[in-house]
Amino acid sequence: MAGQYISSSLAKASVACLIIVFGAEFANAYTLKSYEGRFSIEFPSAPAEKVVHGLGSCDSTRHEFRLSEGGRVWMAIYKDCKPSGMLADIGINPTLRDYGPGVAKAVGGEVRANDPIEHGLLSGREFLIYIERGNLAMRGRVFIEGDRIYHLMYVGPPGTHDDAVTETFLSSFRVMR
Repeated sequence: MAGQYISSSLAKASVACLIIVFGAEFANAYTLKSYEGRFSIEFPSAPAEKVVHGLGSCDSTRHEFRLSEGGRVWMAIYKDCKPSGMLADIGINPTLRDYGPGVAKAVGGEVRANDPIEHGLLSGREFLIYIERGNLAMRGRVFIEGDRIYHLMYVGPPGTHDDAVTETFLSSFRVMR
């Protein structure tokens, strides 16, 4: 009987610690599996999907999954660049290197970090942008696989860009092969 009580207490304490570490708001996590996009990622709750045609330098269709909650935004985007082979012709490393600064210019922000990152079998870049107008921090990751660009992004008040919820979102990204 005492052993059951200790096991039960230990289990309750473990759950309490997980909630504290990962935040109660991630307890309602939503796993997005985009079979067309060939990826999965954990959002704090269900995102909305939006498709934008003929956008950007790739002249491609952009698929955007977006969640806005409490002044915070999480996004997972993918697009296939056309014509096929364009990214290889431009160069994958310059494309990755220039992605964050391009986003900063578009939103009127300042790049605070733009570093190479390895995520599973993917190589990419992680950037941090501060947007003074609005007092926001934007943290993003970009990966290229073939002609496809994956862009993960978080926007929220400064200091929230590296909390447990944002870390879980970014690190949960997986490409399905």
